[in-house]
Amino acid sequence: QPLLSVDPAAARARARLPVRAFEQAIANLLDNAAEATEGRPARDVRVSLQRVRDELRLTVVDNGVGVPEPLLRRIGEPFFTTKEPGHGTGLGLYLARHVVEREGGEMRVDSAEGRGTSVTLTMPEAESA
Repeated sequence: QPLLSVDPAAARARARLPVRAFEQAIANLLDNAAEATEGRPARDVRVSLQRVRDELRLTVVDNGVGVPEPLLRRIGEPFFTTKEPGHGTGLGLYLARHVVEREGGEMRVDSAEGRGTSVTLTMPEAESA
């Protein structure tokens, strides 16, 4: 079970992203974290949502297999995957990055092989109606 942490200020905020695209980005991050931690003796997936100034930061951290340094810069490229053949399209993180960047946000990936991965989506907050 993922551990969820939500900043009370973020709970009332809305990201400037289409809802369906935001849901899909979250699903892709959680799927990757779940697959990366599969078989680990103590699976640990943490999700946090914070509001920082006029931005929302969604972070998914896992203690999975991590990504080797030479491959890290390719994360988010279309059709690039670190998964075994037949187990990934290489589109999940690409689509997450694409939709966030299209709305003026960014995706940051930090990882260490054998120690896990952290993916943060920083998104502009939607203006109040």
